[in-house]
Amino acid sequence: MILFSATMLPPIAVAWWYDGYDVVTPFAETFGATLGFGLLCWLPVCRLKPDLRNRDGFVVVVAFWVLLSLLGAIPFMLAEHPHMRLVDAVFETASGLT
Repeated sequence: MILFSATMLPPIAVAWWYDGYDVVTPFAETFGATLGFGLLCWLPVCRLKPDLRNRDGFVVVVAFWVLLSLLGAIPFMLAEHPHMRLVDAVFETASGLT
């Protein structure tokens, strides 16, 4: 999630360059929320030795795919144009991730 938050930086830079300040805010808020959530999830387990089996790998992949789809949908819902409902925003994000 920490790495995924970095994907919000190019849209922020492009919007800033083209004076699209109304687009900067949703991406900046999503960047901060995703980075903070990623750090909160990582800090308690950063010193643990990873011991994953195949079954654990499947659970991790599915959980991250769902979570990243939800986190990536936030800018679509916060932006004024195009403002999307949760279902539409998650669909667009999931299709982009796939």
